Amino acid sequence: MKATCESKADEVVRSLSMENQTSEYFNDTLSELDCEGTYVQAVEKGLFPLFNQIIKKDVDVIGSWGDEDEPPFAAVHFILTTAFRGERRSRAGTGGFSKMDVDRVAAFFDSCPDAFESLLEAMHAIIGAIFEKKVCRHPNPQMQAWSYRIARDVITGVSMLFYKRNVPEAIFGSTWTAESAARAQATGKTLKAILSTIYAGERTGVDRTGTIEGNANQLCGLLSQWIGTLGGNECETKFEKILNFKGQKMGMYQIFGKKLAEASIAKGRAINMTEMQQLMG
Repeated sequence: MKATCESKADEVVRSLSMENQTSEYFNDTLSELDCEGTYVQAVEKGLFPLFNQIIKKDVDVIGSWGDEDEPPFAAVHFILTTAFRGERRSRAGTGGFSKMDVDRVAAFFDSCPDAFESLLEAMHAIIGAIFEKKVCRHPNPQMQAWSYRIARDVITGVSMLFYKRNVPEAIFGSTWTAESAARAQATGKTLKAILSTIYAGERTGVDRTGTIEGNANQLCGLLSQWIGTLGGNECETKFEKILNFKGQKMGMYQIFGKKLAEASIAKGRAINMTEMQQLMG
């Protein structure tokens, strides 16, 4: 059994190292990691640095969205929704997901000190791309739908990483330090830039349902909550000052950011529609 897992892990690492893969091939390769034995062996063979490298390269790939008529591809989308999906067995064969494997992601962030920043940068590139004219006004009307789904899945997946303590501690440390505070402020600046991109894209009507903005607000609320828990109220206040929500945006943040974040952390997973209605009521 171990030899089989090791052989499959070798194949996974080799395949992921290849350039110019199709989305189907890439996702099929990642699906091999559903087997925990194969996953463990792949990690020992350098899976995490490889993931980090692939995610960093995504920024250039995402920049080419809309240049062709092909569906957009983002490796980080498949990494989050396949390799790091928390329902690999319970929802096998389905496309949806409502839980992340926070143990896998925390180990990834522990192994690669800049992996969280790589993830945020790729997410920002995806969100920016959906508002680009060559994507949202592409002759193929499916281009907007394809790209929007990727953006929705990625920002939802990243938000779900912060329902439990594992990932926040992997990023900021279980003991708050000056380095933790600096990283919190840098994260706040990145999120502020992402929010600015979303606001600038409002005129396109791409996020007319507010799904991307709502998830961005929740992500800010989740991070704010954990920064306050791990670093204290002063650190949380500094973080929110960087985000600089004002007026109507502040109201949206308080409702769809802070309230949902607090409820999700208390539950340890996403709240359902009934719970959300009770919360808003």
